[in-house]
Amino acid sequence: MDAPIYIEDTHYPHPGSGFLQFWTISVMFNLEEAANAIMEIYQKRNRVFGHSYASIFGRDGQELGFIMVDPDWFTANVPGHHEFIVLGTMQLGVGSSSF
Repeated sequence: MDAPIYIEDTHYPHPGSGFLQFWTISVMFNLEEAANAIMEIYQKRNRVFGHSYASIFGRDGQELGFIMVDPDWFTANVPGHHEFIVLGTMQLGVGSSSF
């Protein structure tokens, strides 16, 4: 196999394979139109950049944060139940394994 050559990293002493190594999970969230005082400020400023803001809600209805999206996508998909893919890196340390 013609694998990529690992480039030494001065900030990380353990050489790797050169391949991206991360974990993923899939999670479903509800998106609703953002409607709180802080979001009003963001939305006013955002009109210049042409994005729309949606609030992200967990399954218990608690607001978790917000996301900027394309206005056309917002119009077609908010409110709605959507899948998000979360990417993370492996943390080396006590109780964890390395690749």
